[in-house]
Amino acid sequence: MTSQIVTLGLFLSLCIVAGGTGRQRICFELENVDAENQYNENRGEVQTIPGKKGPKGDSGPSGPKGSQGEVDYDKLETLINQKVNEALVQQGAELNETINELLERIAKLEDQLALPHGLTEQDIVRYNGRIFVPIATEKVQKASAVAKCQQINGKLANIYSQDHMDTVMRYIRKNKMNGRRGFWLGMTYDPINQVLRFRNGTMISNSDLKWYDAHPLNGQRYYSTYTNMYVMIAADLESTGQYLFNQKEQSRYVLCEI
Repeated sequence: MTSQIVTLGLFLSLCIVAGGTGRQRICFELENVDAENQYNENRGEVQTIPGKKGPKGDSGPSGPKGSQGEVDYDKLETLINQKVNEALVQQGAELNETINELLERIAKLEDQLALPHGLTEQDIVRYNGRIFVPIATEKVQKASAVAKCQQINGKLANIYSQDHMDTVMRYIRKNKMNGRRGFWLGMTYDPINQVLRFRNGTMISNSDLKWYDAHPLNGQRYYSTYTNMYVMIAADLESTGQYLFNQKEQSRYVLCEI
């Protein structure tokens, strides 16, 4: 196909041969045709098959090298501290929620804890899930004090904190007072090594609790047998002649723990 526009005078001769020996030729003369335009119009309507893919070209040159990255360590440290603080705040909130739930459960358990036969709420002190029963009917020696607590399925009491001691003393001062009164405890004191222990032998700090004036009594000679523990309650809140004290065995009232 030529690239130039060519006008062709075309003649189409069609010969139609009829039967017999006679022939008749009929010729048709075609008008001038713009051959290239006609080709181009027809080409756009025809679907063709792509040819074979050519070979891969060469790679282009490498681009310029980027600048070296810089780390803002102050900003990074600030971000880390912020995330750590957020995590601590969340954990603290969750911990407080858990503690509150536990305190509510303890309160419910205290309400459900059955009282020994013959005792009412007016006879006892509730503290941290435990029941404390002051028995102020008579003064007794230690063996009798232990027996009195066993009769109500209890033991001689421990003092677990200063708040606990204050709570028990307020109750006794309000309900069991007739002058100053001392009560047996289940705790013991070692005057030689200056060690305070719970009923089961567990060591506790004696500096976290208030003591009777000039107590505890310590020493290897005269006070070495002052191992029994008592709590003294005075009517006067400001009196120094009250709180914990260690002595030899004496007749005292009884504080039981259930």
